[in-house]
Amino acid sequence: MTNYTKVFISFILTISSIILATFLWNKIYLPFKNPLEIIGEYSKQSYNPINDVLRYLIFIFFPLLVTLLCCIFFIKNSFRNIKKQILQDDKTTKNNVKSKKRKIVLFIFLIYVFLEFFSINFPYKPIDLYHEGQSLTPAFNNIINGGYWSNSYITVGVFHEIFATSFTWKLLGLETIGAARFQVLIINLIYKISLLFLSYQITKKFLLGENKKILSFLLLSFVMLSLSNFNIWEIHLLPSRDLPLVLFLILLVEVIDNKNFSNFFAFILGSLSVLSILWGLDRGAYLNLSLFLLFFLLIFKGKMKKSIFLIFGFFLGWIIFFSINAQNEAKFFIENSLSIYQNHGFIDGIIHPIPFSDDPNSWRATKTIISILICGLILIYLFVFNYKKFSNQSKLLLTFIFIISTISYIQALSRSDGPHMRESFGFPLIFLSIFFINKVLQIKKNFYNQPSVRLKKPFFQFVLIVQIFFLFLMSKFAIGYSPKAYSSIEPTINIENIKTFNSRFDIFINTTDDLFLDNKLLEVVNYYKFIAKNDKCVQIFNYDAGIPYLVKKYSCTKYFFIWGLGSKTNQLKFIEELKISKPNYILLHGPQDFSGGISASERLPYAYKYILDNYSKYKQVYEWVFYKRNIL
Repeated sequence: MTNYTKVFISFILTISSIILATFLWNKIYLPFKNPLEIIGEYSKQSYNPINDVLRYLIFIFFPLLVTLLCCIFFIKNSFRNIKKQILQDDKTTKNNVKSKKRKIVLFIFLIYVFLEFFSINFPYKPIDLYHEGQSLTPAFNNIINGGYWSNSYITVGVFHEIFATSFTWKLLGLETIGAARFQVLIINLIYKISLLFLSYQITKKFLLGENKKILSFLLLSFVMLSLSNFNIWEIHLLPSRDLPLVLFLILLVEVIDNKNFSNFFAFILGSLSVLSILWGLDRGAYLNLSLFLLFFLLIFKGKMKKSIFLIFGFFLGWIIFFSINAQNEAKFFIENSLSIYQNHGFIDGIIHPIPFSDDPNSWRATKTIISILICGLILIYLFVFNYKKFSNQSKLLLTFIFIISTISYIQALSRSDGPHMRESFGFPLIFLSIFFINKVLQIKKNFYNQPSVRLKKPFFQFVLIVQIFFLFLMSKFAIGYSPKAYSSIEPTINIENIKTFNSRFDIFINTTDDLFLDNKLLEVVNYYKFIAKNDKCVQIFNYDAGIPYLVKKYSCTKYFFIWGLGSKTNQLKFIEELKISKPNYILLHGPQDFSGGISASERLPYAYKYILDNYSKYKQVYEWVFYKRNIL
């Protein structure tokens, strides 16, 4: 059998497997079970959320398995070659004097990012009670009562919902919306810097001449910068919530290297386990799964010392965490986290569209999962054919980017709307950018690979000119910013804004919260302040999570974010806390009452019944309704 015939048969079988996986998508159907009695989109459709996970995994891994089997069948010793590449170490890449040029390019990128940050037009957009309330109210609860999980039911992560905002407030001596938004901008700044360092780390492992390494770093950094920006309202291709995963990849480059400090970086990588969970429960789960796979990879490679340092960092991080937190607080952390992992899919779930169909958001879903599948096919190609122009370390790095791409799509499976699918596209895009940039620069005949020493300095000068030119374009035309998120896009670097940054910053963080409210909301908040002036706390039963903060009272129960309440068990806990705190007033309904398609009263029947049995309608202000506790 000729090589062309083998390639043709393999191609036909791979395409057929994708077609079959698409056909099977809607055929995979597990019985519906809802033991936690959570009302949401899945329960309304009697749909088992595991369906989407199984369909997705089969769609990705069935074609990859078929392709791999074709390679093993048609290519002699292919499995042995894959194992050899995984076990075999590259020689330590030399990045000494010559890396100074790439550091200069990195330095220029960093200058651009800081100029962009200081050019920011501070966001004075009206408050988003739902999303911003998730950090404002629990941070305020923490300021007043201390505690973390004991006083607030954390749905995203304690860093995002409490620590970042409360720390900023304490640091600035202000408890304002402006100060809370500023910490989001700071996180975005740190994130963009981390993306540049990830680009620097990745290109270190490219098997390219120094000129090509500089050019690859330049191109990859432009891609990285386009994935995220300083617009806190925009849905980014790679949101700042992915910072732990970016740090994982940065450190991974050092761990898979053979340098003296690689054991130390393995230790640091292990300590990210607890930090990532505190950062975000979903990203923490993705990172810990990646750590688990890395641990066994190191053992498989015979790197026992690195694996020991990794596991030591893992356990030490958790030991320190539990020793710092009081026993009671740690208990609430465990209960809270397990509850979110159990409830989240049923609460937020939207049935995933069928690939290549006319379902809503099908095109975006298809684009992302096909991109992930292509990444897997490229990996097989690199390993099976022992592609020499990619170092073994680069292949391992791409493997973990593929793993992160695959598991990160879970967020789009559990909440299959446009924004969450968009947020899942960043890591596949990084993988494809790394491969194609490296592939293009492997071409032997090009002007930037000339051996003449006389061309080295002019070439580097040319690279700097190109870099500055494209950074100017990125600023002038705001490349990477979505027109959908702006009424008008202005240049991202503004000299006047840079000059007046300090004064604008001072005005922004000192802006009174009332200026972030529309007239209706302001009237509701002022009325709530009036009727609850003698109360220690307030309670809401709608999706306007920011109202307790605006009223400047802590939440009477830790369930300030009613959307995440979910199960019957949590509703009964909510009722028990209401019985203890006995709030005089509870705020229900509002403009966002049917956000997500289901009102709080329909979603949480046990809690709603208790309120109706013990509270009576008191006053309606626009769409909001106040209920007052019955006097026995």
